Amino acid sequence: MSKYLHQDNSARFSKLAAVALLVTLILTALVSIASADGVYHSDHVEYHPVGAQPLRSGFVQNIHPNGPQMYAIERHTLNGAVPNTEYFIQALIYIPDTGCTDGLVPFPIDYSLSTNGVGNGTTLTTLPPEAAEGLAGLTINVRWQLLVGAPDGPVAYETECAVITLD
Repeated sequence: MSKYLHQDNSARFSKLAAVALLVTLILTALVSIASADGVYHSDHVEYHPVGAQPLRSGFVQNIHPNGPQMYAIERHTLNGAVPNTEYFIQALIYIPDTGCTDGLVPFPIDYSLSTNGVGNGTTLTTLPPEAAEGLAGLTINVRWQLLVGAPDGPVAYETECAVITLD
């Protein structure tokens, strides 16, 4: 009888060891992914309505893998905004780091976001490495804006000032 109990405990120990090994491998992989950019990983920056614009929630997820093909990735999302509307994305970059007060450098983004019938929309923008030429090593401030209907349209939504350290 004790022979069988010993086998059961041994089997449980083996399963626990396998689970522990799997968890360790997953955590190691996640740390490797998170450390792909040693300076700035990602940031979740909330959009706020300007004036009386409706908005339940909105954000920019700003990710900097700094890879040879993709320098930055931004996901812009609106929920409960004005239905069936096209917004043009504008990034206001301030160099040097001034808290979004001085040193504005226009940075064109050729992307737009369109909302559906209930005011929800999302878009993915990408920035190749050559678009960020000359910015390596700088700490900059960025404020994103969504402009109604055209690149020179009125501002409907904007973010607070976000600090980004580039490598």
